[in-house]
Amino acid sequence: MSRYETRDVEPSEIIRPQLLLPGRYGVKIARSVAQLMGGGVEVDDSYYRNTHFACGEICPTVQADLEDKNVAVISSYRSGNDKCNVAAMETYMLGQTARDWGARHVSGVLLNMYGARQDRLNTTDRQQQPLTVKGEVDRLRVSGFNRLITIDPHSNALYDYCDDAHGINPQSLYIERLKAIIGENPEKYIIIAPDKGSGERLGSYQQELGVDVLVMKKDHDKFTGEKRYSAQDLSLVNGKTAIVIDDMIDSAGTMLKSAIQLEKEGEAEGLIAVATHTILSGNAVKNLKNPAFTKVIATDGILKEEDEIALGDKLDVVPIAPLIARYFTGQLACRDVATRGKLKTA
Repeated sequence: MSRYETRDVEPSEIIRPQLLLPGRYGVKIARSVAQLMGGGVEVDDSYYRNTHFACGEICPTVQADLEDKNVAVISSYRSGNDKCNVAAMETYMLGQTARDWGARHVSGVLLNMYGARQDRLNTTDRQQQPLTVKGEVDRLRVSGFNRLITIDPHSNALYDYCDDAHGINPQSLYIERLKAIIGENPEKYIIIAPDKGSGERLGSYQQELGVDVLVMKKDHDKFTGEKRYSAQDLSLVNGKTAIVIDDMIDSAGTMLKSAIQLEKEGEAEGLIAVATHTILSGNAVKNLKNPAFTKVIATDGILKEEDEIALGDKLDVVPIAPLIARYFTGQLACRDVATRGKLKTA
């Protein structure tokens, strides 16, 4: 539970970068962002092309002039084969390089927040685990970042530890895509919120799309990590296509169970999965290929090329670059960018 309320970010608070420094998995997105921003933004991806030391050490060499520039490091923490850990180290070193060579302001655009799901203080089982988001914020701050920007943060814990963090809500991307799918038939669809917190965030979808929202109850087994979903009245799903909106898809095991449950017990016509962060670990691709899923809508923020190919036509990719470009040019609605607000009172 976050200690702070959140507030909307005003366009005047946005700092437009003059230089984008992408990590190895953020190059394509950085180039698109610069193009969409309409000039005046340079992309230096020379680091991406460099040869690293044989032992695996990272040596980011930036060729662009950093002196007195507003710099944004764009980092995609992809999963699999230690990719997210390598990407994290790249981010720290690119931030430090920008700071040490005279950048005026350094922003970190974190397409997903490292360790966001792990940040919980376990007081019942006396398991001494790190507050991962706090540690990540500390490392990024020490590395020279002035501001942290992330897409669809998993929780508000980020605002507890960072007084200059902006969380971008990608709902405008999904609403646009879902409007094209739903068309003039909102009565044939229903939005499924995986938990109460998600239900509170999905109110704008209901308003914009004219589609009812069904909030599921989530039970989390603290020993196995398994999540189970239930709802009071699954009859609301009868004959409709269910749209499940969540911030991430990991193994897709729980989502598959929910899809089968909605299909069998709720007599849903099909299920559309919508998620920002496609971690897709383990059997995720196999699970999403199940006929219970009609379509998977996801951003390309951390999407791996092999997963995109494997999912084929079932996957509808929503580019994340336009969202970042609109953020940096102050074109996003204030409600779509959050930052730390007042300290909550008891």
